[in-house]
Amino acid sequence: QQAAGLPIEDWLTLQPSSTQKSGDDAPGSALPSFLLSPIGPPAAGLAFFLVAAGLGVAASLGAGLEWDSTLPAGRALPEIGAAADILLVAPITEEIFFRGWLLRATEKANLSQSLRIGASALLFAVWHVGAGDSPLFFAGLGAYLAYLHQRSDGSLGLCIGTHATYNLAITLLRAVRA
Repeated sequence: QQAAGLPIEDWLTLQPSSTQKSGDDAPGSALPSFLLSPIGPPAAGLAFFLVAAGLGVAASLGAGLEWDSTLPAGRALPEIGAAADILLVAPITEEIFFRGWLLRATEKANLSQSLRIGASALLFAVWHVGAGDSPLFFAGLGAYLAYLHQRSDGSLGLCIGTHATYNLAITLLRAVRA
């Protein structure tokens, strides 16, 4: 963080960074204002979950498979420690790293917004290899969270809440399917 010149007040708050871009590369204004309200993160997380599940079902049907063959496999509800990790620790730590630090660091390196979002999404997917779901879902979630971060002037709260809500929805879907 210090090597990249990113003081904690810069990357953990809604304050725009000192290296903001202009024009098409500028964050802000593309998101509806309700997304920065308390209902925004759960709404964004559920929206991604529904779109991802819908695309999975459509892909299954399009390939002539059972409608639910691309949805995550069933799994019992996790124990309290694992649930805390899935619903709190992972969203907080992953968002601080992938969006709070990585996106800001690549911004300081003057990479385009598309490259920043793509790199964040790719690394997010690689981080989750072996988690049991398709890397495409993780790349999509990573890109979505990076986009939300960029367009909200760096709101980690929006990303953490969205990520936690998505994890909750997937955990509940797995439990229903178990």
